[in-house]
Amino acid sequence: ARAADQQRRQEELQQQHQRQQEEQQRRIQALQDQQRREQQEHHRQLRALQAQHQEHQRQFHAQATINAQLRQQNADLVARVDQLQAQLAETMSMIPQANVKSARSRASSRRTH
Repeated sequence: ARAADQQRRQEELQQQHQRQQEEQQRRIQALQDQQRREQQEHHRQLRALQAQHQEHQRQFHAQATINAQLRQQNADLVARVDQLQAQLAETMSMIPQANVKSARSRASSRRTH
């Protein structure tokens, strides 16, 4: 009886040890699964950030191109205004001053009436 009792206790201890090992394996597996999911999520977030960064870079370069074009257009317009003012000054210098004065007085009398 005593040998059978000892045998039963030995089997119970082995079964308990077996259950503990299985539970430990399940915990390890669950932790590995969780770690894999977190790693996949981190990779997904990283790819999203990289895509966002690339889009920001693209927008920045597009804006820089537009700014350069606007600066060039502005410089062209300033040069054109300078050219027109010079032409106007040259034209005004060719008109006799009496005609200019009478044209100015006619223009100002039109504005007042």
